[in-house]
Amino acid sequence: MAKLVLEGIFEIKVGPHFYSGSAAQNFLYEFQNQVPDRRHPLLEISARAIQYAVQLNEVDTASLANKLYAYNTVPLFFTPGDALKSFEEVEEFLRISKNSRLNRELLQNWNKHEPDQKYSWISWSRKQKRQHNARSNSTYKIYISPVLEELPDVFEKSVHVLTGSDAFSFKIGMNREGLLRPDKFVAYFTEFDHLAAAADRLVPVLKGHKAQGVPFTASLDDWGMLSWGVDTATDEVLKNREGGSWRAAVTEKLAASISLSKTEKLGPAESVDFVLKKMMLEGVDPTTWTAV
Repeated sequence: MAKLVLEGIFEIKVGPHFYSGSAAQNFLYEFQNQVPDRRHPLLEISARAIQYAVQLNEVDTASLANKLYAYNTVPLFFTPGDALKSFEEVEEFLRISKNSRLNRELLQNWNKHEPDQKYSWISWSRKQKRQHNARSNSTYKIYISPVLEELPDVFEKSVHVLTGSDAFSFKIGMNREGLLRPDKFVAYFTEFDHLAAAADRLVPVLKGHKAQGVPFTASLDDWGMLSWGVDTATDEVLKNREGGSWRAAVTEKLAASISLSKTEKLGPAESVDFVLKKMMLEGVDPTTWTAV
C-alpha cells in the first residue's frame, strides 16, 4: 500500500487533507531522517550515481537503468585507442600469456574459457568440480575493482587467493572496454561464508592498491576494492551471459523510482531523498545495497 501511495495510485488522509506521491512520504516512513552513511567510498559513488541520474533528461527507464549500471566506468579516451583491443593483448597485459608462471598456475588448477560472441569475458572454472545447482541456489560473487594500471598486480595476487579458496569460478573483461568498467573482475561462490572467508584473505593482500569501486554493491573493505552481490538462478552464471543480476535489478528499480520522482517535479535533493526512501519499499537497503 505504501508503494501505491508513493506512486500516486492511492492517497492517505492526514487530518482534513489527503496526500500521495512525495507529499506523503514523511507520513509513511518512520526512518525519514535515516540516510546512508556516505563516508564509505562505495556509498559515495552510489550517491553520486543517483544524483547524476536525477539530473539527466532521460525519459526511458531502460536507458536510465543502463547508465546507472555503467556508472563509474572509465571513459575510453583515458587510454590509448589501440590498447587492449583483443583478449590476447589482455592476457599479455595480465601476465598470463602462454609461457608465464601465472598461466602455469592457472592451467594447473582451473579450466579456461575464452570469450565468444555471446560472452565477453575471459573466465576460469575450477578443475575439481564443486557441486552447485545454479537453478535452485543463489550464487554469491566478489567484485574486485582496481584501477586499470594496478590490475595486473591485483589479478596475480587475487588468483593466488582464489585458488586456495572455495571459489568455483572467476572472470575478467576480455578487452579495453571490459577492463575500464568497475565490475571488471568477479569471483563466484556457492555460499556466503565461502565468500567472506576469501574476502578476509584478499583484504590484507590487496591493501594499498588503488580502487575503482563498483556502485550499488555491499562493501567488504574500507576503501572500495572489494564488494559483493548475489545472482539468482536466472542470472549470468546459469545463462552464461550478462544481465539479470542483483545489481541490474537494483538499477532497474532505481531508474523507475527516479522516473517517478521526475513526474513529481521534485528538485534534485528532494528527488534523491525520495528515491532512497522508495528503495526501502522495493526491498533494497540503500545503506548497504543489499536486500531488506
